[in-house]
Amino acid sequence: MTGLPKPGDEFGGYKIEKLLGQGGCAAVFQAEQTRTNRKVAIKIVLPHIIEAVAGVAPRFLREIDVVKRIEHPNVIRLFDFGQTDSGLLWMAMELVSGKDLQEVLRAEGRFEPERALHVMTQALSGLAVAHDTQIVHRDLKPSNLMLTDQGVNRDIVKVLDFGIGKAIGADEDKTVQEVTEAFGDALGSPHYMAPELLKREAVGTASDVYSMGLILFEMLTGRPAVEADTIFEVYAKQVYNDIAMPKWLAHSALGPILNKATAKTTADRYGSAKEFLAALQKVDAGSITYVENDEVLTPEPKMPARKSRAGVPTAEKLAPAPVPAKKSPAPRRKKTRKKKAQSQQTALLLLLLAASFILLAIYFLTNT
Repeated sequence: MTGLPKPGDEFGGYKIEKLLGQGGCAAVFQAEQTRTNRKVAIKIVLPHIIEAVAGVAPRFLREIDVVKRIEHPNVIRLFDFGQTDSGLLWMAMELVSGKDLQEVLRAEGRFEPERALHVMTQALSGLAVAHDTQIVHRDLKPSNLMLTDQGVNRDIVKVLDFGIGKAIGADEDKTVQEVTEAFGDALGSPHYMAPELLKREAVGTASDVYSMGLILFEMLTGRPAVEADTIFEVYAKQVYNDIAMPKWLAHSALGPILNKATAKTTADRYGSAKEFLAALQKVDAGSITYVENDEVLTPEPKMPARKSRAGVPTAEKLAPAPVPAKKSPAPRRKKTRKKKAQSQQTALLLLLLAASFILLAIYFLTNT
């Protein structure tokens, strides 16, 4: 298989003009449709991805048929797709001028509540159409939300990168789900991924809700909800730690909504973008006041309960037990049991880190 196209190359009725950007799974080019002179963005799957995943071509083409269902002003429009003579997989999409949300936040800092809600409600409106057809984005993050200006209208949102959306409807071809799993390994962004994605559990529309909750928090505060020095700490915080909110936000109308959107279990979350949107539409942005350097309320990490097996104590049994006051050895026993509980928690974290190493190893092996 040949490499990526160069400016001037033509295929499928499009002429490549320039490279716009490249990620872990695909490259995006600006191109022109030769028949209509329309400018488009062409996304091309990187050759090493195609070579690494057996039978990826027919699966990719089926996946695009899924994405074609999504028609909404706040979702990038798909025009065409195909495969070149050399085997490259491509899709032509609406070309949007503007900046992604990540760039805007870096340049301007936090948003006022009214602006944050304006952006989020648009994104959720587009996402709701996908969720209605049981399509899950899986990789929502600030860089996948484009902000454009149209005339006097500012901050018009376009949701990008539905190409890795996972079809979960019962009527979907299993191969569509298989290819999205393969792409998900290359594209997932741990800082915005739901706990069930990191734990390789069942993924659904509530997984997107979690990511959107983290993005809303970042717009309101100007900082990511999940901050850590290493990828392993990111994984641990996503799985065990509720987000630490500044007091002004936690006590506002948005506090309970954000807590529900970012709950660690899907059963405790809004089930879809439509439910999350409905909750936000009831909020009066004018009633929310930002407080500089406000106290941050940090919740305690939630360690999982252990299943009882023969010879294995449950979480309750690991907790320090009450000790009779009259027995002198009591303080020492309490301290010993506390250390044992801490050791169990440390062991659990080490297991999580080991799993993270394995996932990273798989990623590097499939991308070399």
